[in-house]
Amino acid sequence: MLSGELSRAHSAVKSYNPIFESTVKLAFYHISFKKIDGKLMDIIIKALEEELGEQIYQSPLKLFENIEPDSADIAAFAFAAEQTSLSLFELYLTLNELSKYKIYVNESHRSNLKINQYYMYFGVALKKWLSIARNKLLHRIEYFLDKDQVETSLSATTNNKFTSSSLDISNCFTQMTQFWRRLAWPDILGAIVYLIKMTEDTANATRLYAILMEEKLNAKKFYDTNDLSFYTQELSLTVNNIERIRESFKALPIELSYDKLLVAAEKFHPIAVVDEYRKQIETTVAICSQDITDRIYRILSKVITNMEMELKQYLFHIVEAPEASTVQDTIQPLFTFLDNQLLPYTEYLIRQNVTRLLELIWAVLIDQLLCEVEDVTSPKSIASYIRLLKALDGLVDYFNNEGHYLPKDMLKTEKYRLVKKLLKYQSTDTQSLIKLYYQEKVQEQDRANSSNQSDLGKLYCRAYYHAKEETLYIEIISCKKLRPCDSNGLSDPYVELQLCPKFLYPHIEKQQTTVIKKTLNPQFNEKFEFRLTEKECNLSGGIVHFIVMDHDLMWSNDFEGEAFLEIWKITGINNNDNRAIDELKQIELALTHPKVVRSRIIEILEQRTTDKVAVDFVRRRRETENQ
Repeated sequence: MLSGELSRAHSAVKSYNPIFESTVKLAFYHISFKKIDGKLMDIIIKALEEELGEQIYQSPLKLFENIEPDSADIAAFAFAAEQTSLSLFELYLTLNELSKYKIYVNESHRSNLKINQYYMYFGVALKKWLSIARNKLLHRIEYFLDKDQVETSLSATTNNKFTSSSLDISNCFTQMTQFWRRLAWPDILGAIVYLIKMTEDTANATRLYAILMEEKLNAKKFYDTNDLSFYTQELSLTVNNIERIRESFKALPIELSYDKLLVAAEKFHPIAVVDEYRKQIETTVAICSQDITDRIYRILSKVITNMEMELKQYLFHIVEAPEASTVQDTIQPLFTFLDNQLLPYTEYLIRQNVTRLLELIWAVLIDQLLCEVEDVTSPKSIASYIRLLKALDGLVDYFNNEGHYLPKDMLKTEKYRLVKKLLKYQSTDTQSLIKLYYQEKVQEQDRANSSNQSDLGKLYCRAYYHAKEETLYIEIISCKKLRPCDSNGLSDPYVELQLCPKFLYPHIEKQQTTVIKKTLNPQFNEKFEFRLTEKECNLSGGIVHFIVMDHDLMWSNDFEGEAFLEIWKITGINNNDNRAIDELKQIELALTHPKVVRSRIIEILEQRTTDKVAVDFVRRRRETENQ
């Protein structure tokens, strides 16, 4: 009946309507469409009600609050639908097509046509269609895996990198996209709700495929063997298939034009509501994609587990090689080993999975290097650390070359930067390392200054170098917001100041202010002089070290905090500023504590037990930490 109405509507527009309008000035199509509109929709609504019940009047959100029918119910529904002379989907599509003819009805009457709301009665049917599609997809995954076979390569020289199941499931996703496009659900917000449901269902199907693929691999005792040579192609096909499905799933919302739907929805609905739907879709995709990626990494990690011991042996060879050996000679055996291990996988794995495998190998190497650097039980020579540092640079080049091309942003991870830093420290002589320590303290202080988060308070001073007098003048002005160290909730603060490192300024004695009683905001206004040549002022690493203490008569003095000022930045050094010290702007320095940030330099210097300079420096810093 409906097909006939559609045919007659077409004829009316093309043939009858022009004749009636030209002869008797009568809008034949307008009158006839309005006449059949109400009667036709009443018949269809009644038929849908008999078929689907009162649920045809429920909104999409309300529909999905109900418990999903199980497989038997869906199968029964599908069988019943197939027995009718016209399937519900065909009915929906025909109504969709017929509704397009309303544009030939007078504009003032269009909004009152019942056919405008035809789709509202198909919500429960759409829910069931989606359920049928979901169950068929889950069934096909198991079926396709059971019938799985390696895809035929177009070239005899190209290795097959996928099996047929991944292509079949990708095609299923494509069919779902085609179904959605044919559906063209008119209600934007309702369409988003159904799209979310499709996304969730395909996410679960993607996870199922990945699980079954891994189980299939595990059934062959893959995880129980130490010799993976027999499983190289099988493992590669497994992770390649899983990655193909992951990519197909990630593209699905885009293929379903979810972004266009959301943009359209923003014109008619609150932004907050639309943003929540956007978040729901994108979160579902992101979580599923990450789950699948993690599974791929877990499968590939078996390859790395079998390599770990040999990788460690090659690193040991680099560390313990004779000092006369070149870095290239000591690292080449590791490169040869990696080439041999990677060759079969580069032949069978797709590019994305080769990258993941390289990432895993890189992570293991960095972990092993970190263990070597942090191992205090077997001290190494500075020459060994220099060799390891050069070997690290060589490894970066190896993994970043054209054959592997692991991007440098993947190589230079946070742990890599830590290893690089520690190797540089271990390769550095004691005096240079102490200078680096003070540089780190200055940087820590700068961060505290810029963030305005100084729990220990601040110190205010002025500094000036008089070149003709060869004198460094420092004025301690005040401290603010010191922490209380005494039982009365106050402190008796004073400031010590000295030039560091001590080996740069062995002739300069420490000086200090007077003690200001019972205050957390002491005003000192005291000036100090240090006799220094301009050359001494420009020594690399020179620091003015301020230590704020709380004076105690009965007990040892308490540590309040410390601050640092780089000497080369002081006014009068390398410039001709002739202002008096009182005219200079105050310098604000955040107080810090050495225990707040772990110092790798102190830990390294602590290992140099035969170096007096290192031993003395560490002792003084540990004493400060423990105050």
